[in-house]
Amino acid sequence: MTPRSMAHKLEGTVLEILRIAQSIGCTVDDIHPHDLVGKIKGGELKIPVE
Repeated sequence: MTPRSMAHKLEGTVLEILRIAQSIGCTVDDIHPHDLVGKIKGGELKIPVE
């Protein structure tokens, strides 16, 4: 992971972290990170701006 995220929004930072979790084989609350990325990109899961 880079020392500082280049994302302009919190959603971008969350997606970066989920991709890293996927690459090392982690799950988030027993959900595969790829599934969460799909839900975020599809609008099913919202990341608050604040």
